[in-house]
Amino acid sequence: MNCKPGDFAVVVRSDCKNHGRILTVIRLATSDEKFASGYAWNPDPMWVTDAMLASTYGGPDHFMWDSHLRPIRDSDGTDETLAYAGKPQPVEA
Repeated sequence: MNCKPGDFAVVVRSDCKNHGRILTVIRLATSDEKFASGYAWNPDPMWVTDAMLASTYGGPDHFMWDSHLRPIRDSDGTDETLAYAGKPQPVEA
């Protein structure tokens, strides 16, 4: 997961021209919300946001896939990427 509840995030992928939009991630969407909005076909995590976003289903909605968001956080802490990817190793030529 890229985001956590309460994160500010930027939309980095969108089929509906939402690129660059900044929003607040509120909570994960429930299965019922995904079904009612026409997104039940995709099992990937989807967030409920505070922004009205253009959707592929015509009208605006408050949903965005986690994979389409990047959180905006202070960089004072450790990069969480190292926790799952490991420390980079030098490449010998």
